[in-house]
Amino acid sequence: MPRHHITPKALFIPASGSSKEEIFETLKSGLAQTIKAIPTVAGHVKAAPNPIQKGGMCVSAPFSNVDDIFTARNLIESHPEMNYGDLKRRHFPMEAVDPNVVYSLPGFMDAEKPVFVAQANFIRGGLVLGISLHHSFGDGAALKTILQTWAACCRGESAPSTLAQSPQRERLTSSEPGASLDEFPEYTTIPDNIAGYQPEGVEGESAELAPMPPQVDSHIFFFSAQKLKELKDIASIKLESSEWISTSDALSALLWRSITVARHPESENAAPDETRVLNIPLDGRRLLRKDSSSYMGNMVLFNNATAPLQTLSSSSPPPLSEISRTIRRSISRIDERYMQRALSALSSVPDIGKVMMSGGTFGESALTISSWGNLHVDWGDVVGGTSERVRVSKIPFSGVCVVLPAGESGERNGEANGVEVMIGLKSDDMARLMEDSFFTGFAQWRCS
Repeated sequence: MPRHHITPKALFIPASGSSKEEIFETLKSGLAQTIKAIPTVAGHVKAAPNPIQKGGMCVSAPFSNVDDIFTARNLIESHPEMNYGDLKRRHFPMEAVDPNVVYSLPGFMDAEKPVFVAQANFIRGGLVLGISLHHSFGDGAALKTILQTWAACCRGESAPSTLAQSPQRERLTSSEPGASLDEFPEYTTIPDNIAGYQPEGVEGESAELAPMPPQVDSHIFFFSAQKLKELKDIASIKLESSEWISTSDALSALLWRSITVARHPESENAAPDETRVLNIPLDGRRLLRKDSSSYMGNMVLFNNATAPLQTLSSSSPPPLSEISRTIRRSISRIDERYMQRALSALSSVPDIGKVMMSGGTFGESALTISSWGNLHVDWGDVVGGTSERVRVSKIPFSGVCVVLPAGESGERNGEANGVEVMIGLKSDDMARLMEDSFFTGFAQWRCS
């Protein structure tokens, strides 16, 4: 996992009838109560001084108070272009999220970084809540727990008393000793001389700089509930009676197929043995029988699906059933024993800080499709109710897709139900994707 804050998020919340001061104090009080319930949220992430495993990280002092990790900015006069009503009409474009304005982030090279930071940005007609969680501390599920707790406290409710134990790692102890990282093609270790991936405090002065990722165009596409149903129906046509796929499998198949075609316009000449990889981050909590649902650490487990380039790029017609089946089979093989052996393998490497996802996220051979889950929560009447959108400033890497809910309100606000997908691709690849009639038959461009 990246050892820093990655992909900070902006939650767009409509205006309430409350004053800015009242909103800020409600959010501040709610976060203070959240810190009491989950003290590690106010800690700092750093290299462990005496790690059980080299490269280990820890949460330690200084433990901040709410004023250290939560700030506010009034952007109504200084940024008149950030008008909530106008942004909503434009589907909350990513270009409106200036990371230098809406976030209060630690320095990238800081040896110790806060676990969590947030900033309330008041704009005309609403609120933009900029949030960021250190990825070594927690994943999307952990962030959701923090937001749910914070929002509940803002509504005047009490935080669950069990949350203080949620970061404890004892439940992740493997019962399958002796596994090797070689068993898991989803993971690899990085060379010692790649400085861009070195953990804090690593020794050596001969490190080379890691290659920079290519320039990326980021766009958001909308898939209505009706189009998702049509997509699943098409992807299910050639399945055996004993087989099934989810709507997520069908959507992932469409994205994998369409992005592969956009990246490889000459793929009809591909060799039969040339393959492409789909990286699918999974929540490991669902794999363990012992209670891990409340665990707030990072339990992302990487899963790779592999398919021939010729299959992915076939257009007569696109073989969505076969691609969906490949995705479902790759996910189905990940069970509790797999999880236990993966934990054992990860604990056996000499330096955990040098383990990374394989598949070449920055290369042309892989695509990553992730989901941030439903980060929309009800902040209460004082703050403004339920957030309507989640946005980032851009997708930082080529070949990354993030699936988001379109919004909690759905048809109640005259909008179709469905999901949004943020896609990051190189400019030429993105242009070809947006001209793909099969893809645009399901996807509606919304914003960039």
